[in-house]
Amino acid sequence: MIDIETYNCLIKALTALKLSYIRENLDDYLKLAEAKNLSHLEVLFGLMQKELKERKQKRIQKRLKAAGFPQQKSLEAFDFNFQTSVKKQKLINLAEGRWIETKTNIIFLGPPGTGKTHLSIALGIEAIKRGYKVYFIPVQELVDRFYTSLATGEIKKLFKKLLSYDCIILDEIGYLPLDKKAANYLFQLISKCYERKSLIVSSNKGFEQWGEIFSDGIIATAILDRLLHHSEIFLLRGESYRMKGKMEKGGGEN
Repeated sequence: MIDIETYNCLIKALTALKLSYIRENLDDYLKLAEAKNLSHLEVLFGLMQKELKERKQKRIQKRLKAAGFPQQKSLEAFDFNFQTSVKKQKLINLAEGRWIETKTNIIFLGPPGTGKTHLSIALGIEAIKRGYKVYFIPVQELVDRFYTSLATGEIKKLFKKLLSYDCIILDEIGYLPLDKKAANYLFQLISKCYERKSLIVSSNKGFEQWGEIFSDGIIATAILDRLLHHSEIFLLRGESYRMKGKMEKGGGEN
């Protein structure tokens, strides 16, 4: 049995070392060790394994919160039977995260409602589970951030924050046209990420229409040149999944 003075010193040490799981569960493990006649090494190993697991979960939750996802989405919840233009196994392979190591970009193109954002978020969450830092932002919101930071003189700070992530998800390129200044700053971001960071990009426009999006064919070409050099491209087709239930309900009433 451990004496009270040693026990109190141990609790203080665990607090100082921020080993919160071990501190909070020490009593239970000491009782378990006594009941099962476990060695000190077995008790220590069990506590350390649980501490590491707990820290990993807290780190994941912290990064999920920092990522700014509008909602949680998973590959398991994606209806590959409805959206047959993407191969499930290919997405499962990407979920392993090697594409971030190789600084590869992932691009989802397709009409609204075909699953681009869902898949973007799902891959982002899988990347976080594997230890990467991910940031999600709709392009129009990013443009607003550009102009706000320009007004406050913090554009460099914004770029520094964005470039601190391993992967940036740029959602909904093309839903609204960008003026030349916004297009230029987006080009700067993509250029800074080129072969240094990975991007996930979703767009409802084909590449041939990107000149219209950016109000400048030259900038559009330069952006595509950097995005496509190391990339995986998915073309999503078909009807909107969001309309699926309404269409089925409407059909049932006729």
